[in-house]
Formats: sequence, structure tokens, C-alpha cells
Amino acid sequence: MADGRDVEARVEVLALEAELPVVKRIAPSTDLSTVDPSVTYVLSDGTVGSYDLDKWEVAAEDQAKLAIPGSRILVKGISGDDEIAATFVVAEGQADGPVVPTVTVADQTVEGLSTDHPVLYHKLAYGTALPEVKALAENAQVTVIQANEANGMRASIYVQPNDGGALQTYAIRFLQEAPQIEGLSLEVENADALKEDQTVGIKVFAHYQDGTQAVLKADKVTFSTTGEGDVAVRKGMLELHKPGQVTLKAQFEGAEGHIDLNIQANTESKVVKAIRPVSVVTGLNQEPSLPDTVTVEYDKGFPKVHKVTWQAVAKEDLAKYHSFDVLGKVEGLENEAHAKVSVEGIIAVEEVTTTTPVSEAPQLPESVRTYHSNGQVSSAKVTWDAIDPSQYAQEGSFTVTGHVEGTQLPTKLHVRVSAQTETGANISDQWTGSELPLAFASDSNSSDSVANVNDKLISYNNQPANRWTNWNRTSEASVGILFGDSGILSKRSVDNLNVAFHEDHGVGAPKSYVIEYYIGTDVPTVPKNPSFVASEDHVFNDANNWKQVTNIKAPDQVRAGEMTHFSFDKVNTYAVRIRMVRPDGKWGTSITEIQIFSKQVAAAKKAQAQIQVDGKDLPNFNPGLTDYYLEAKEDQAPTVTASVSDNGIATVIPSVREGDPVRVVVKAENGDVLGEYRLHFKVTSDC
Repeated sequence: MADGRDVEARVEVLALEAELPVVKRIAPSTDLSTVDPSVTYVLSDGTVGSYDLDKWEVAAEDQAKLAIPGSRILVKGISGDDEIAATFVVAEGQADGPVVPTVTVADQTVEGLSTDHPVLYHKLAYGTALPEVKALAENAQVTVIQANEANGMRASIYVQPNDGGALQTYAIRFLQEAPQIEGLSLEVENADALKEDQTVGIKVFAHYQDGTQAVLKADKVTFSTTGEGDVAVRKGMLELHKPGQVTLKAQFEGAEGHIDLNIQANTESKVVKAIRPVSVVTGLNQEPSLPDTVTVEYDKGFPKVHKVTWQAVAKEDLAKYHSFDVLGKVEGLENEAHAKVSVEGIIAVEEVTTTTPVSEAPQLPESVRTYHSNGQVSSAKVTWDAIDPSQYAQEGSFTVTGHVEGTQLPTKLHVRVSAQTETGANISDQWTGSELPLAFASDSNSSDSVANVNDKLISYNNQPANRWTNWNRTSEASVGILFGDSGILSKRSVDNLNVAFHEDHGVGAPKSYVIEYYIGTDVPTVPKNPSFVASEDHVFNDANNWKQVTNIKAPDQVRAGEMTHFSFDKVNTYAVRIRMVRPDGKWGTSITEIQIFSKQVAAAKKAQAQIQVDGKDLPNFNPGLTDYYLEAKEDQAPTVTASVSDNGIATVIPSVREGDPVRVVVKAENGDVLGEYRLHFKVTSDC
């Protein structure tokens, strides 16, 4: 009590959970008084702290080892009357890179832990006990502090490399999920006196694992019924549509509940006000799928569902694109039901054009434009016939037939093959939302990810530090690109590689290099860790799967700080890499960006169209005039065709309704619309 007031204080009692292994890396002949005296410990709440020892003591027989590189010496750390055991590692230079442990949670291996992602989150179902975390690491001592309530449900993993490298900390943070719904219950207003055509209140209760309950919004719940009666839930109310016994079932987030109801019949006299019309769509010469029931509206109460029997549909009504009515006999009523049947379908499919360099397979579009009888313009998937490589082995033109989904009408791809090319897109850049194209490296410094080499950011300095390196790693390393087209693994035709090397005090452009392309028979997969492919079982690690490019053209000496351009004979491959030896006097090689460009044939932007009617040129055709008025014989539709120069295309869209024109859409090779022409035919009895 202070000044007449009660004061409460919260006291937390913390205990020493563990002292972490002590391994110190020292240079040969280091004075013991200069060795870092700190010892790291962990408290029961997960807090990490340290204290300094008074001194280090080395046994007399081990004194000489302090001057010998490679020695491992067991030493004592003295703090007052206490002693701790430690290890000194006598070595020159820097320690190896970070050590990532292998971690299991409840004996299940955890994926994704790395120096870039040292903390992983693990969800636990409500009420589940905290699982045991285990960890192992090569050439390192591992200490695991298990998760508990006191340390925020965080299992901490401390890795002390045996070479005296820096202590690394990883963690598994457990997140307990909220209580889940175990079941539902339903409550209906006046449940003992329900009558057809009434609207009554309804509540759905969710019952949770922790014993609590909550009322759910009815529009978030899924309802279904079984039984003779029928009900519906609308706007949070229960509508009683049909008398009889009915079971109303509710479902929400996997939980279920139900209630049994008995609905008495409404014996009031009712008058039919309307039978709701039916509309269906069918294809050419296809029997329409008419419903077995129709909905009848009355002067009182809810609409009712009645069975219906439809008249037979004549075959001639399905033989053309139009709409017509079908009558139906409604069970129990004198009134007739009406159904509007619309015969619709694809009436024209656009042909397409493309260009490709000699010896490169053309890109095949996945879909083509379709024109429908109802005036809609859409697209449909297309399957193309196989292409023989001889068709694009030399300059010229050829066509490929395509089979369009949803129609018997074919399409064609008009391909122009040319040796006249220009630089196209960068096919090595990362693709948003996909792993491919993917940059990969045999080995890397853990701080310099290989993903930096195809992220469209070139930086020759530390503003920002955006590069791949193998600093302080192996003397030889390779960096490459695994290709993808629109995010899908695929071969690409390649005849160039452009590399922006970076240099600082520790890394630089390679001393020597070899450019290779993948020739393996197995389709390569995406590496598990693209920055360290050499550490896994992957086809990229088999030297027999790579072949050196030929007729390479390159500068006499590669330099850092600028883009270095390499060109070579064209190859068709899944991947390209540059294998490099680090420069003399440096600790590694460094690349800030790789670029690989496709070659493309420029598509023509202009073309001349010619339209024919029944095999004869359209009289007085003028590309600037869009509408033409012609005469046609009765019951004899004229045939309209069109041709376009310079690999352009024309799509003829027939008329399906009386008075509609025949349309001709003309496009240039590059896809630009050059014009749309409308041919209006006036039917005469004698032309």
C-alpha cells in the first residue's frame, strides 16, 4: 500500500535455459588477452544475453598449437570461481559461409529455412500440444530451445559452426489457430405451427471448440432440404413453399446442423397470375434441353413449381440460326407454358499469321477469334497440326491447319519464314508470377543470390548492391538461364549472351570462361535451390549434358563495369550457362545482370485486299469505301471470298438474319485491322 492506495506488481521469474557452445576463431599466434571474452546464454523467456569472462586459459601442452593454422584447442574460460569449456580454432582468413540446419517438427522435415528466411511459422490446430523441434547441422554444434508459453511459442535453434564462424540463430514460431466450429444448430420461429406460404424467422448457431457459440448470418450459410415439403431461406427469413415433412440442413465452413419441420397445407383458393417464360440456347441441328418444370405465379402465396410436357421440336426449326417458340402443357393447369429456343453457334473463325526466323519453329497461338450467330465476338482454343521442321528450314511461306474447340470450322496459320531478322524481346528476364525464366548457379555466396542476374536491375556499385557472386566459395562456378515461354518451361532458339560483370575489392570479371548449352535427353526441372545447384541431384551437374557453343564472337578481354556481348551459332535448348574461373587476386566472380535476346522477323504493317462475289471481283472496290449494295437471287446466297497480299488475312462473316450484311474483316500480317467491309444483298426474283 502506498499513500493509502493498493499497488499490484507483476513479477516474472526467469531462469537460465542454456549456455551456448563457445567456439572462437583466432589467427595464428594471437595473444589470449585479445580473444573475445563473451559467452552467450539463453533465458527461459527466449531472451539471448551474454557476459564476459575474466580470462582464457590454455594448457601448457597446447600452447605451441596457438601458432599452428588448423589447430583445434580445448581451452578454459574463467569467470570468478566458475569455469566453462571452449574451443579455439586457429585459422587464417574468413570462416566458411553460414550453416543452415536440417530441422524437423514432430519428426516431419521443415522446408524453406535459410539465411534469408531464418524464421518459419508453423500453424497448430486449436488445443494441439506444442510439438518437439529437432535440428542437425554438418560441421556445427546445434542447440535447440523448445517452444513454450513463456518464450512466446518460439522454438529457437542456435548453430555454432565448428570453424569458429559467427553464431547463427533460426527459429520455428508456432501460431495456434482460433477455435474451430464443431457443429451448427437451427432455431425456427413458431416451429410447432408452420403453414404453407408463411415467412418465419430463422437463426443458425455456430458452436465452437472452446464452448462458446455465435449467431451466423443466414446469407453466409449454405442450406439444403430433403423430404416432401419445401422451404427456402431468403434475406435471413425462412419461406415455407410446400407442405409436408422437411429436413432443413445448414452447412458452414465444414460444420453441419439440421432441423426437422412439419408444414401444414394452405387451403385458401388461389388464381394463376402468370407462368414464368423459359429461354434455352441450342446448337445447329441439336435438340434443345427443355426443363421438366416451370414456375407458376399465383395471386397469393409463393410461386409453385409444376411439371410440364413440351411439344415436339421440328428438325427444320433447328437447321438454321434463329429463335422460335415452343408450347408446353402444365400439369394441373389449363394455362400453356412458353419456351423461347435460340439456335446459336460459331459462324466464322479467323485465320492468323505469324513470322519466324529461318530454322526457328513458329510460335503457335493458343486461341483464335470466333464470330457467333448472336453477334458475339469471342475466342476459342485451337489444336494445330504437327509442323515438319523442313517447312521452316529455309525462307518461304507455309500454312498450318488448326482445329477449333466448339466448332467443325477449321482455321489456318499463315507462316512467313525469313532470314531478315531484328532483335526481339529479352527472353532471360524474370516472368511475373512464375519461376521461369529462372537464373541458376552452381554455387553462390549466400548473400548474393543468383536471382539478381535476371531482375532487370543493372548496378555496377553498391547503390544498390544487386549482383551474384561466389565470393569466398569455389574457384570455378557457372551461372545460367533456364528458359520459359510465358512462364512455361520450353526450348528457345539462342545465338547471343550478354553479361554485365561487376567488380569490387573482392570479386571481378572471370579469368577465363566457357559458354555452353544444355543437350541432355531429360527435360530439366526447376532446381530446389537455384543459387546452389551443385549441392543437389540435378541434370545440370552432369558435364555430359552440356556442349560448348561454336563460332563464338567476343571481346579480346572481358571487363567489369560494362555489358559484354557474346554471339555464336544458333542453338535450340532449354538452358544456357557461362562457366567461369575467378580472376587472380580475387575471392570470386561477380555478375549484376544477364540478358539473352530473341530474334524476330518484322511483320508487315500494310497489305492490299481483294473481295470476290461468286468468284468475280467486287465491282468498284475501294479500300476507303466500307459499304457495298448488291443484288442476289432468291434462295441462292452468294459466295463471298477475299484475298490479302503480304501475308495478310481476311475473315468473311456470313449473314444469318435477313437484312444483315456479309462482313469482311481485313488484317495486315502484324494483326492491325486495315478495314471492315459490309456487303448488303437485296434479294430479287430475277437478277
